[in-house]
Amino acid sequence: HDCYDNFVMMITGTKRFTLAPTSDWRTLKPTCVGSKSNLCWANVPHPNAPDRQTAAHKKTMTKVNKIVVDVKPGEILYMPAGWFHHIENLGPTVMVNWWTKSGETIALKKALTDPTY
Repeated sequence: HDCYDNFVMMITGTKRFTLAPTSDWRTLKPTCVGSKSNLCWANVPHPNAPDRQTAAHKKTMTKVNKIVVDVKPGEILYMPAGWFHHIENLGPTVMVNWWTKSGETIALKKALTDPTY
């Protein structure tokens, strides 16, 4: 997940985004690293390919509130800060994205990194 709101715009090609909300944090049990533990990822390979997952991964994915969306040329996808995402190219692609730090993003980052918050 990213600690910033993210706008993604496809120029050419199509990307498949699998998204999971911040409410799935406990289910996905992410690994976080960095000086402020702000780089996090969930260890679920290929969330849309159950045949490539272990039994434990399959069980986890049945509990995740995932949303799958294909973003095509000219389309823009907004990903709120803290949402988990997996991105798959469905062929050659060119994408532009823009991160922004909103007030909600700042509060989320503080909540995730400050145990006294």
